[in-house]
Amino acid sequence: MNADIVTKSIILNKKLNRFLLLQRSKNDSTGANTWENAGGNVEYGEKPEEAMKREIKEETGLDIENPR
Repeated sequence: MNADIVTKSIILNKKLNRFLLLQRSKNDSTGANTWENAGGNVEYGEKPEEAMKREIKEETGLDIENPR
């Protein structure tokens, strides 16, 4: 199933001046072992900002309060 809207994020730790990237598993059918930003499909009825917060939480465990 293809999504109509997809979110991607850039996560910056200002204190460390570093970006967070995620590595796909070695068994992933779309880009095994590649590095990318957190993100994913926007679900029906969900705002893109809500989807971004949800995807970041699902993929990293981080709670984002005020995405920009």
